[in-house]
Amino acid sequence: MTAQPPPLDLDRALTLAADDPELLADLGDEFLLRVPEHTTELRRALDVGDAEAVRLVAHSLKGALASLAAVTACQQAAELEHLGREGRLDAARGRLADLERELQRISDFLAVPGWSHPV
Repeated sequence: MTAQPPPLDLDRALTLAADDPELLADLGDEFLLRVPEHTTELRRALDVGDAEAVRLVAHSLKGALASLAAVTACQQAAELEHLGREGRLDAARGRLADLERELQRISDFLAVPGWSHPV
């Protein structure tokens, strides 16, 4: 069985953080604080059928994911943003589950001490 690649492009993430591992760690900490809020807001927006809220929250989440170079999750958030823009909430519900799995992978990765100091 092949090991799964990390959910972040660490080289890119470090570059985005001005080659400062401490800044990158801070970005990761901020992400961990905000990701539950984003997923709750996305679920709530889908539950009430608010396509514009889906679009806005997905857009915000996409920016946070881009700052960590979380490529797969960023693409998934962009897709949710697009589905919200088009009002395709049934499709967005299905895609949210995929995004939540990837967000959990990212959260697990960020919980490992020293993740921002690649060797």
